[in-house]
Order: sequence, then C-alpha cells, then structure tokens
Amino acid sequence: MGCLRDHSQYFRACHAAQRTRVDLRFNSQSLLVAMTDRPSIGGRAWPSVILKDPDHEYAFALWCNSTLGLLCHWWSANPSQSGRGTNTVSGIPLISTLNLASLSSGQHRTAKLVFEALTDARFLPFDQIDEDPSRALLDHCLLVDILGLHPRLCEPNGPLAILRQKLAAEPQINGGKKSRVVFTADGENGVDRDHR
Repeated sequence: MGCLRDHSQYFRACHAAQRTRVDLRFNSQSLLVAMTDRPSIGGRAWPSVILKDPDHEYAFALWCNSTLGLLCHWWSANPSQSGRGTNTVSGIPLISTLNLASLSSGQHRTAKLVFEALTDARFLPFDQIDEDPSRALLDHCLLVDILGLHPRLCEPNGPLAILRQKLAAEPQINGGKKSRVVFTADGENGVDRDHR
C-alpha cells in the first residue's frame, strides 16, 4: 500500500501539460518542447516540465523551440550518435534558458498569443533550420515581439539567419543526412538533400 501511495504522489508530481525531449534526433525532429491540451503524465522520451508558474509555459515553449533554444540544447547535449543529442532528465534544469521570471505579465500574455498563433505551424526538422520559415517567424515573434529586441536581428541575412545556417551545417545536427523534408498540400515528402 505504501508503494502505491508513493507511485500516486510521483504521478501527481509529473502531471503537466508540457513535455521536453531528452533524446533529440536533430535531423528528424522539429520540436524540443511540446504542450498537450490537457495535463498528463510524461514518459521517458518526453518527460514532464513543471514550472513554478504555469503562465510561464508559453514563453518557455517558444524559447526552447527557437533557434537560440536549439543552440542551448545542442551545446549541453551529449553527442551520443551523429545527428542526435541526449540529455538526462536531471540535466534538463541545467540547460541555459530564458529567465522566465524576468518577463513582465504583459510579455507572458504576448507569449501565450504567439504560441496560440503558431499552434498549427509546421516546423521542419532542426537540420533544416536554415530553410524553415516557421522557425524564422517564431524567432522574430520571440525576440522582437516578446523580448523587444531590434528587428534587424531577424532580417533575412541578419545574425539569426546566419546562426541558423551554421547550426544546419553542424555535423552533429545534420548527421550526414542525405534527404530533406519538403511540405506539400498533402503532408510531407522526403527529397534528395541537393534538390532545392
């Protein structure tokens, strides 16, 4: 009976609407953090993220799925295999992230609006971050609309575009993958990497 009580407490403690990847395949996956419509129990591959303030979840999700969030995750990840970066559940809090407590309530409201506006956006895998218009839009919304940074950071040949190009060229991220994803009206197709 004591064991069941311990499990019940554990499951309540892990009950959340936000998940993060611990074993990320950069050249096939496009999200580091995802949110569910209802709180649920996270698993080994997608453990729960429980923040002190639930209103911070939207800014956290935007940050983690942005170019800068990917950079922080990639930098701290264990390069277990080509194209893959692994973190441990206990290591997740050690990954550099946006200081969510420093954002105003207005910035958190804007983050929620941006998150909701991008809910149906299709993101390319991280190895194609340099050609992903949804990721570029997310970066602009996060850095300019929420954080109030200068729009030049997000211009087509600006610093974020250059960072996305460098990340896409990083062997640990692209893993030598020979194909790329192309979105179509019917879904997505894989094509030869050299075919653009």
